[in-house]
Amino acid sequence: MTTTLDGPEVSPRLKHPAKGQVLHRLVGVGFAAAAIGNAIGTIRQAPSFLQWLAAGAWIPPYPSLLQHLADRPYAVVGATAIFEAVVAAMLITRWHERVALALATLFVLGLIPALAWPYWLVNVPLGMLFGALWWRSGQHK
Repeated sequence: MTTTLDGPEVSPRLKHPAKGQVLHRLVGVGFAAAAIGNAIGTIRQAPSFLQWLAAGAWIPPYPSLLQHLADRPYAVVGATAIFEAVVAAMLITRWHERVALALATLFVLGLIPALAWPYWLVNVPLGMLFGALWWRSGQHK
């Protein structure tokens, strides 16, 4: 049985699918900003940034993996910026939107063990939000 928010049961389905599309595009804009920030700012300090990540990672195998990746800091930060730009383009243009939301969710959740306290805290609600948007996007097909 499918219901809406004004029915006797609460359903996560959006009453107005267009609102979800706006949220998807806002997530895309956020990923575009992250891509630009990484391409312009983080790339300049990529070696120290990767060392900082490796030192703060708290779940195995993240510390050793990040230590290994620290040998290629510019490639890692550049690939991250490209990934963020691709996800942003997919969300903004609505091209494979559901796949892009899944990638965004996995990305922010995958970063949690790589970030030191308290920096990873923001990724928890972001992962929940992106996951909810992904789940809701499948409700309209």
